[in-house]
Amino acid sequence: MQPFDNQLKTILETKGRIEAIKYVRTTTKVSLKEAKEYVDSFVAANPGLVISKGNNTVSGLIGLAIIVIVIWVGCNTCSGEEPKQLTRQERVEKLFSAWDGSCPVVNAWIKQNINDPDSYKHIETRFWDQGAEIVVKTQFSAKNGFGGRVQALCEAKIDSTGKLLSANLIQ
Repeated sequence: MQPFDNQLKTILETKGRIEAIKYVRTTTKVSLKEAKEYVDSFVAANPGLVISKGNNTVSGLIGLAIIVIVIWVGCNTCSGEEPKQLTRQERVEKLFSAWDGSCPVVNAWIKQNINDPDSYKHIETRFWDQGAEIVVKTQFSAKNGFGGRVQALCEAKIDSTGKLLSANLIQ
């Protein structure tokens, strides 16, 4: 076996197929398809090779997280307490992202109505609860028809359930 094949065998045995494909791609500068084919033919030519499943740390952590969530949900639902009724303000605030303050319904409408939806970048969202409706103003940037990045504003109205009532772009 050549040094390249020895290294490939070691990677397959310790890190798994995906890492072996990455190794082939970076070492030989071939396409992903060619790297997959090479690794598959290498595995077929070495029937006694034991391939690692890769790093099981991530799957172990995911399993642990699922168990914790199930226990937490079970404890909360079996406590005998009635679920807390949210105030209107809490219900309205749940319509907006806790991460960046954006309103997903308004973001979706904006992306459907701009030239280049993939270039959309949220800048800021503000809202005012008017009782029957919630006024939402979202500032964003996106590429225009000429490829230049411009800022714009969307003014929208949603109801307390998050349904979009109206929206328009203000350049």
